[in-house]
Amino acid sequence: MSCTCCTNFLLFDQVNAVKFNEYASVVVSAGYDRSLRAWDCRSHSTEPIQIMDTFLDSVMSVCLTKTEIIAGSVDGTVRTFDIRMGRYV
Repeated sequence: MSCTCCTNFLLFDQVNAVKFNEYASVVVSAGYDRSLRAWDCRSHSTEPIQIMDTFLDSVMSVCLTKTEIIAGSVDGTVRTFDIRMGRYV
């Protein structure tokens, strides 16, 4: 499956991890810029649908469930976000 939004990863300083949801309709990147960014691959938009920037240091890992985004940062935190709202749980 091709995802137009994936080419947008090249615009950021560094991407440390990338994960698609089980339907390959959403992709989330974990970045050196201390953020998670989510794209809707079905829309073919180059703009993220969510930016979660609550971390104090680089985000190194990301995992997706049906309802949550779970991410770990160099700052020692693991945070969980509601995948539909992008809010910290």
